[in-house]
Amino acid sequence: MVRRHCQCLFKMRIPKPKKAQSAVETMFVVAISSALLLPAIYVFYDFLQSSSGEIIDNQINQIGNGFVENAGMMYNYGNNARINVDYAFPDKIHNMSIERNRVLRITIGTKSGERDYTYSFDHNVTATFVPHDWQSGKKTFEFRTIKKGEVVLITKI
Repeated sequence: MVRRHCQCLFKMRIPKPKKAQSAVETMFVVAISSALLLPAIYVFYDFLQSSSGEIIDNQINQIGNGFVENAGMMYNYGNNARINVDYAFPDKIHNMSIERNRVLRITIGTKSGERDYTYSFDHNVTATFVPHDWQSGKKTFEFRTIKKGEVVLITKI
C-alpha cells in the first residue's frame, strides 16, 4: 500500500508557476540592458565633458590671441589709434590680468583646479580688469594707443 501511494505521487504533475518564470526572465533582460546601457552612458558623458573643455580652450585662445593681435595692430597704427572689439567669454574664467605690461594671463577653473593661459605682447600694454569684465557673455573692449603711440590701453566698454 505504501508503495502504491508513492507511485501516485510521482505520477502527479505539479504545474510550475508561470509568473515566477516571467519575472526572472524580465530581471535578466533588465540586467543585460543595464550592463550594456550604463557603460554607453558613461562614455557619452565623458565625451561631452571633454568636448566642453575643448570648446572653452578654443574660446580662451580666441580671446587671448585677439587681444594680442588687436593690441599689436593699434601699436602699429600709432598715436590715437582706436578700435572696439567684441569677445564671447565662457563662464569658467576666474581671473584676467596684464602682467609687467607684456603678458595677458587668463585663469580658468577646471575639475582639477585652476589653469593659466598666457599670451605675450610685443610692446607695452596696460589694462586693469575687474571681475565683471570677464564674466560670462559678450563683452566689448576698446584698444587705443596712448603716450604718443608707445602704449596700448585696453578698457572694457
